[in-house]
Amino acid sequence: MATTDAGVFNLSSLLNNLDGPGEDNEEKKDLFEFVRTLMQSLATDDPQIYNKAKVMMDEEVQKNFSSFEEAKSTFLARIKEIAGDEHWKKACDECGVEEK
Repeated sequence: MATTDAGVFNLSSLLNNLDGPGEDNEEKKDLFEFVRTLMQSLATDDPQIYNKAKVMMDEEVQKNFSSFEEAKSTFLARIKEIAGDEHWKKACDECGVEEK
């Protein structure tokens, strides 16, 4: 799991550990793919919301969490609030996942 020296999870370390061994890596890859799809859609459809989401992501990756699940749920709640239901549903449909 991607942790800092203090033993807490930091989303910024996620990208460095996607190819490493670990039971959570598939879930992390799915999260990364979903967020990438959502952000690509926002960049095309609504640049203002895209910019707000980018600022939020920059804030979130600097925070430390006690677990991947805590980081994931906090991150998804914030980005869903910014993106809105229409963009969120579109990303879910494109990724073939149930709405988170």
